[in-house]
Amino acid sequence: MRSERSAGFVVFRKDTRGLVYLLLQNSSKFFWDFPKGHISPGEGEEAAARRELMEEAGITQITPVSGFREQVSYSYTFRDEVIQKDLIMFAGEVPDERVVLSWEHSSFAWLTFDDARERLKDKKLAVLEKAHGFLSENLGL
Repeated sequence: MRSERSAGFVVFRKDTRGLVYLLLQNSSKFFWDFPKGHISPGEGEEAAARRELMEEAGITQITPVSGFREQVSYSYTFRDEVIQKDLIMFAGEVPDERVVLSWEHSSFAWLTFDDARERLKDKKLAVLEKAHGFLSENLGL
């Protein structure tokens, strides 16, 4: 079994609806996800998360939330190979709604917590719930 490590951000901002979260829709599989991707050899977790955010959403300005780091592990099958994945997620606030999608994604949405919950599954849903709880409790958001 092959293993991989990825990192990303639960990206949020404030608007008239309150907190809204950025989700990206995968171009080929049509599922929704956070901006995230592989950690390159020698690259730090947060540096990888920032790089992936820039590559996938064109976002360069983000303020990470101190104290939030969530790691989840899961496995998936790719080309008949089972891959064990460790995903490290940070939470970060962006100043505006601008997004420039990469070829990997067909769409994006800024969603309330309840709407974002409907588009995520399993471990990624759990990450959103933990981030939302952390932000609500620690930042009063």
